[in-house]
Amino acid sequence: MRALSFLLLGAVCGAAWSTAQLGAKVDRLTLDNAILLDEVERLAGTLESRERALTERIRTPVNSVEVEIEGLNQEHARLHVEQQAHDLLKHLVGEEVGNINPPLIEKALDRAITVDRRDYTLTPTLIVIGSKVYVRILVKEGKTDISM
Repeated sequence: MRALSFLLLGAVCGAAWSTAQLGAKVDRLTLDNAILLDEVERLAGTLESRERALTERIRTPVNSVEVEIEGLNQEHARLHVEQQAHDLLKHLVGEEVGNINPPLIEKALDRAITVDRRDYTLTPTLIVIGSKVYVRILVKEGKTDISM
């Protein structure tokens, strides 16, 4: 009986000692877990603000349109062609850059026009789309068939 009581006393003392040891470790792990959860929340907030900033940068609107004319030395005709190109592109101001269709701009500018009873063919050679839409147009005298 005495042996059994020593055995039970040893088991109780061992259980108390291991509970004290594991309790300290559990407390430390609980504290570490709370610290990590705070860090996760902070990083999630930072990520959300950066995603919002990136999305706002991606949604850049067109602020202006610039047209450059090549191959036309007559100032009056050059100004007239430039004005017509601006009129064709002015609706792009305010549009989001991602929503603009470059082939559509090219088709709109690829045309024949008449200035002071002289025929000219317009051919876009460069289209750059950003907050400023930049278009370079090659102008050749005479009408050519531009349909495809």
